[in-house]
Amino acid sequence: ELHARLAARDPQTAAGLKPTDPQRILRALEVLEATGKPLVAFQGARAAPLLAAGRAPLGETPPAQLPPAFRAAYAAVTPFDETTGVYAGTTYDAFQLLFTALDHAAAAGPVDRAAVTAALVNLQIAGITGPIYQPPP
Repeated sequence: ELHARLAARDPQTAAGLKPTDPQRILRALEVLEATGKPLVAFQGARAAPLLAAGRAPLGETPPAQLPPAFRAAYAAVTPFDETTGVYAGTTYDAFQLLFTALDHAAAAGPVDRAAVTAALVNLQIAGITGPIYQPPP
């Protein structure tokens, strides 16, 4: 039985899962196998928020304040009759920051959560909404 197998290796996670939930039990076992750490070690951990141009993390940016080239590119790839939303700019910036961190992590060695987290520390890009960074914890 999967739940008994999990309970033997990670009793704390197993105690929080129903024996009739094989999807979550399998995921907990996968995490344990891949990382050597129980699933609960990752739950509740929060990274510092991404900050956009001194505003609240991933805050709203009025579309009119976004560069015209961004608005045009957005309209060109959107298959629906919709306009750029208030989160389009900061979402774009957040992904650019993440892509840059992935590049830095790959240049340093194997890419995993720890490598990307380390690459984000002190990383700053000039986003379309202003400077985007994740301050050190």
